Amino acid sequence: MEIVEVEWTDAQEETSALLPEQTQEQEGIPTKTVGFLRKRTASEVTVSATCFSYGEIGEHYRSTWTIPMGCVKKIKRLGKAS
Repeated sequence: MEIVEVEWTDAQEETSALLPEQTQEQEGIPTKTVGFLRKRTASEVTVSATCFSYGEIGEHYRSTWTIPMGCVKKIKRLGKAS
């Protein structure tokens, strides 16, 4: 299974009242996510941070992110999991 680092831009939310000029100052948040590459398509990439096994039930994943490719700046391959 491949391990990757995804550089992407996350959305920013502000729930307090803002002046008009303050709304124009908001930008996306530069973000990095590292984990097991679960899926990559033309429209999205899915990465899981944790892989574990439940005996007979088999592999499970936690902390899974599905990121739209429009937000992705770069995907760097870090290696293979053993």
